[in-house]
Amino acid sequence: MHKPGPIVYVVDDHPSIRKSVSCILSVAGFEVMPFSSPNEFLKICSDAKQGCLLLDLYMPGMNGLRLQRLLNDLDFHLPVIFMTGTGDISSSVQAMKMGAMDFIQKPFDARTLIKAVEKALEKNRIELAVRRIADASRERLALLSPRKRMC
Repeated sequence: MHKPGPIVYVVDDHPSIRKSVSCILSVAGFEVMPFSSPNEFLKICSDAKQGCLLLDLYMPGMNGLRLQRLLNDLDFHLPVIFMTGTGDISSSVQAMKMGAMDFIQKPFDARTLIKAVEKALEKNRIELAVRRIADASRERLALLSPRKRMC
């Protein structure tokens, strides 16, 4: 049985950006899932456990910062990389304060994009390993008698 690997989730309202980012990342060997809106991504986000999120900052309806805030409220753990053509310092600071991993300016070259994704996927891999160790420790601790827990 094939074990699913990390997925790069791309959320951007511009079809040409989704297509070019997806193409660059696919050619580089990443599995990519593009979405045209934050609401479309929210339908599957509970299944998104391994990978990273490439998120456009400005989209109609729910913008990228609002989606990031909502995902934080949902205890969503994938690293977020923002993409924008009109980013400003205030938005980038706000995104980073909410836990964004990177903020890249459009147009970006393929190497910049790939490097940001590789860094985010490595962070996700480490966080998943730490979470698995913590979960296993909690499970083992729960098996101990109250007396043994005191030692």
